[in-house]
Amino acid sequence: MQLKYDMEQFKAMNFIKFSVFFCLLVCPFLANSRDCFDTSINEPTPFMGKDGEIIKLEDESYWRVENENENLYAYYPNVIICPALEKLIIGKNILQVKSLDSSLSNENKLETNNTSSNIVVSHVNGEFEGWNGKTVVKLTNGQSWQQNQYYYKKYYAYMPKVFIFISSGQHRMKVNGTNKSVGVKLVE
Repeated sequence: MQLKYDMEQFKAMNFIKFSVFFCLLVCPFLANSRDCFDTSINEPTPFMGKDGEIIKLEDESYWRVENENENLYAYYPNVIICPALEKLIIGKNILQVKSLDSSLSNENKLETNNTSSNIVVSHVNGEFEGWNGKTVVKLTNGQSWQQNQYYYKKYYAYMPKVFIFISSGQHRMKVNGTNKSVGVKLVE
């Protein structure tokens, strides 16, 4: 009789251990799923779903697509964004994204012209002819940024939109229409 009682206790303890383990492992994902919400992509048009593409959502937040290579050609698509999981759901596609707004700590915010923000959005003041290793880009907001990461790519555009953000402690510039962000530094 004592052996049967011990076996029941053993089963009960295993069930409790499994339940605790399950909650510790799965419950955070279930809690984060409630943090997902419906929104739409305002920029760029069309949204492609390519690595490095910067998107602006309806709530004015900015996100960067990471490690994806889709060809979605979506114009102002309705999406579901899950910030805690860093996922963007568009139709049947689930894309990895990274916030350019809320993910930056205060010490990593851009300090430019006595203002503090997580991202600079502006336009090239005139022609952009690509990256030559030392390219200086003058923006319509009065700032000038110089390329400080070697990268060479010809690309012509007149007054393209640019995004400057911090990634891994370095300022990076993404020019609309190009497929790579490049390291830059602010010059006076």
